[in-house]
Amino acid sequence: MASPTVSAPKREKDPKKRIVITGMGLVSVFGIDIDAFYNKLLEGESGIGLIDRFDASSFSVRFGGQIRDFSSKGYIDGKNDRRLDDCWRYCIVAGRRALDDANLGPQVNYVNAHATSTLAGDLAEVNAIKKVFKDTSEMKMNGTKSMIGHGLGAAGGLEAIATIKAITTGWLHPTINQDNLEPDVTIDTVPNVKKKHEVNVAISNSFGFGGHNAVVVFAPFMP
Repeated sequence: MASPTVSAPKREKDPKKRIVITGMGLVSVFGIDIDAFYNKLLEGESGIGLIDRFDASSFSVRFGGQIRDFSSKGYIDGKNDRRLDDCWRYCIVAGRRALDDANLGPQVNYVNAHATSTLAGDLAEVNAIKKVFKDTSEMKMNGTKSMIGHGLGAAGGLEAIATIKAITTGWLHPTINQDNLEPDVTIDTVPNVKKKHEVNVAISNSFGFGGHNAVVVFAPFMP
């Protein structure tokens, strides 16, 4: 994959949109002017170009992994796009379709979670994972956003890199600043300290408002 366009996060300049975003509790605003500093979420933009064929035999490169499948299906209409209590159903749709297409479901033992540190959203994601994978006793799950913040439009790409690095190195980065875990979170979230873990197959989740649900399945590269 090529990445021709990557831009830094930017602040929302429309005062009406800022009121909505702030009112949802997604950001903390310091100051009252148009360029007020945002402490939590920032908008990001990125782009990729699909390369159908690529011969790397003449380059000194190593393949980090393969994207085995992808699903972004299952969306919520505008009327229900803020009903976080029910959005886990749509997370399940994306996850199951990606895994069914790749035929790799039982082998998944690592999840790079969307994990935005919002109570409703994180519990919805955990519930979806536990529905898709009946046995999560051997599964590890971490949250890249805990370390680098929320990349918004760039988050999926950044977390895909973290997922591939977990496959190639055998190490999972920690979910930092994690204390007082919710009782419903029974999956090993790699709290605060990195862990050694051989990844068989991994999934990277990206979920968003309005039902923008995407699950990418990664596996070690097999020539």
